[in-house]
Amino acid sequence: MLIKIHSLFCLFITKKYCILLIGMVQSVYIIILYYIEKRERKMRKIFENANLDEKLIPSEEYVMFGDLKELKFPSPESKEGKSKIAGAEELLGKEFPILNASLYMRFLSDGNRSEYENLYFDRRTALNILTMAECIENKGRFSVKIFDLIWAILEESTWVIPAHNLSHDKVSNSNLPDCHKKPTWYIDLFSAETAALLAVAYYFLGNKLNAMAGPVFRDRLMYEFENRILKPFLAKDPMPWMGYGGTFVNNWNPWIISNILTATAVFVNDSDTRKAVVKKSAVCLDWFISSYPDDGGCNEGPGYWNEAGGTVFDAMEILDDMTGGRSGLFSNDFIKKMLDFIVKTHINDDEFITFGDAHANAGKFMHKKMIRRAGRRLENPKLEALGQNLSDKSEPIKKKIFNPFRTFKDLLDHNECTLEYKPSKFNALPDMQLCAMRETDFSDKGFYLWVKGGHNGESHNHNDVGSIGIYLDGKPLFIDIGIGTYTRFTFSDERYTLFPIRSYDHTLAVIGGKGQHEGKEYKSDFYNIDAENNTVSVGIKSAYENREIIRDYVRTASLNNGIITLNDRISLFQNEDILFNFYLFNKPEKISDSITDVGMNSVIECNLKLDTKIEEIAFSDTSFIQDWKTDKIYRLSFSAPYKTDNLDVCFKIYRK
Repeated sequence: MLIKIHSLFCLFITKKYCILLIGMVQSVYIIILYYIEKRERKMRKIFENANLDEKLIPSEEYVMFGDLKELKFPSPESKEGKSKIAGAEELLGKEFPILNASLYMRFLSDGNRSEYENLYFDRRTALNILTMAECIENKGRFSVKIFDLIWAILEESTWVIPAHNLSHDKVSNSNLPDCHKKPTWYIDLFSAETAALLAVAYYFLGNKLNAMAGPVFRDRLMYEFENRILKPFLAKDPMPWMGYGGTFVNNWNPWIISNILTATAVFVNDSDTRKAVVKKSAVCLDWFISSYPDDGGCNEGPGYWNEAGGTVFDAMEILDDMTGGRSGLFSNDFIKKMLDFIVKTHINDDEFITFGDAHANAGKFMHKKMIRRAGRRLENPKLEALGQNLSDKSEPIKKKIFNPFRTFKDLLDHNECTLEYKPSKFNALPDMQLCAMRETDFSDKGFYLWVKGGHNGESHNHNDVGSIGIYLDGKPLFIDIGIGTYTRFTFSDERYTLFPIRSYDHTLAVIGGKGQHEGKEYKSDFYNIDAENNTVSVGIKSAYENREIIRDYVRTASLNNGIITLNDRISLFQNEDILFNFYLFNKPEKISDSITDVGMNSVIECNLKLDTKIEEIAFSDTSFIQDWKTDKIYRLSFSAPYKTDNLDVCFKIYRK
């Protein structure tokens, strides 16, 4: 018996030390990875080194939008003024329903997040529209409705939407807001944005609103802001989106920070608290920009740039107001590269390069005056001209309101730009691995080709290393489908089983029935840009799930003399089926064994006799239908009629 006990004890000790040893090895590995990544990121302390907390002016001297010569709202008789007032008048008789608990719980029960969010954003969009109209008309007609909406928002149990509702264990989602036992600990995108919207409304209409209710109204505003935003933000325990310790961060970081700064500038009078918020904001923003490559490329794509690099610029403008114009941030070269990204990815009108979780016509959701203003303040004439060009050609944003500070500044920014917008024929982001080239100097004439490299662990990633897109005369031809409506499954373990996130849903080869795999280690082998010959070459073997059977896969794309050439050289260690997928906006039609009509008076020609298959893909998601203005697209597939270990395919796209 004693021998048995002794044996078990020894086994326990052995297992215990094995576990400890494994844990130590894992810890050392994590630390090594952290320092490698930290070194790779070349930690940038642009905001921290600006000493912004020491430059703050007293709260009573603060002026929102201080760089504008005058804060003049549009005339009630102007086209813009009439439009805002008419929109507000439609809301005067509208009732805004309760945000039911059962709707909040749907996210965890069946994955639906839109029903609750639609009602949530309806309130905030209405408040924004009514506030603008009251500022323009200044007759008090909309004040009661504004007051009621603000009070209803203050009464909400949480400003955090269901999809972002982390429980107090800081790991799992909760089906209801856990706000009755412990203080709020978490701030998400839209809780911060709610605070900023309330702050902007109070900044312009505070006297009218206070007159309706006395000090109770402001006290309640301050109470909710302090408990939902200020205290959690200044707490020692960092939130994941802050980036502390080198953790990965995306657009959440500057998007939230810009809104917290907006609310702080209006609601906080105490100088020490203002300093603490600005100091921590500077550190958070530096963690975000340190995640960017040296070329300033935004791997979240142009659609999210609006809330990534764009909100970094918002934060800069807010901090400049809070320091009385003494921030010194607008001359920084790296910040200039981050903002110039949107110029380098512009195709035509509202069309931008679409990759990852992006939407077609991303320009419709961008704040054009912000782009124009960024160009002006950063001394980038092409960026300024692009902002003006988009403003002239685009319809107003028809989406839930984001960025309250920016939205109101856009309303007051009347500084028109007279510069002519001329796109560059060749744009390269070698560190991010994105390149685009166009046939002519005009955005609506000729072929446009983009080629993506990178890796499959990017923010809002799709498995798309080596993917391409082609436009002709400013219209889509070969497309990246983008993303549809977000659900619970979009950001779950099932993400890479979903259409159109899989590599099968991109212009890539399927090898032996396998596509690319998610993860940062599934990446390009190299990405070579030859600007002189309008050519990009990318190795994509290492991005594939079954890369162990692939000896080599090199894709080379070029645009010369009105012809796009796409050459794929694939070499395998064994014979396998190889399939090439292309996604087309227009319905293709086979002309011969080697030539297929792809619409817009253009064709694709193949140097080999491959089997051709044409499939219609119907959209059931309304988001895709709205984005592409069609209920279907097409998949054009080419496959070798036999298994092979070697294929050298050349596709040429040109006008008939």
